[in-house]
Amino acid sequence: MWDMWCRDIEKQKEKEKAAEKGLSVDEKLFPSLVPIEWMLPQTSYETVVATGTQDPYVSHAYLRYLESLVQERKSDKICQSIKFKDAVLGAVHEVTEDSPKPVIEAYLKALFE
Repeated sequence: MWDMWCRDIEKQKEKEKAAEKGLSVDEKLFPSLVPIEWMLPQTSYETVVATGTQDPYVSHAYLRYLESLVQERKSDKICQSIKFKDAVLGAVHEVTEDSPKPVIEAYLKALFE
């Protein structure tokens, strides 16, 4: 999040995509974030973590890093409910109904099988 928004907050405020989605970003964003590294191992319900091969925000290395944090705590009952999936071929950061049908099908398969 720091790299995406806070490094140059003024420039990011002007981004069309954020404005298009109604996202308002200001200086309060970064200090208010709870790092996923802390939150993920606290998850108490079944969770699937996935990304796409074309995701510009979540690298394969970062996903493996998160998985390693969960693996360290696999003996905790909470962490046993977290599953990591391989990157979905052709998927970007978010898969929507406008995504190509093969990407939607691959993403659904990754999440629910």
